[in-house]
Amino acid sequence: MLGQFGPKKYRERYKDCSGKDPMVCKHCGSEMDLFRICHPKYGVIFDELNNIKAGKHNRINNYN
Repeated sequence: MLGQFGPKKYRERYKDCSGKDPMVCKHCGSEMDLFRICHPKYGVIFDELNNIKAGKHNRINNYN
């Protein structure tokens, strides 16, 4: 499945199949952020919160 500029991402494929956006909360309609993916066999395969805690992201300073 190719999108406009290459292969479709999971979110786009899911929306095409189900008609629902997996990253929008079904209760309040807000867009959600993905922090962790757990696999039954391999355990945690994506953990953004640990990356943030480990300082792997640059901090943004707002100086006004």
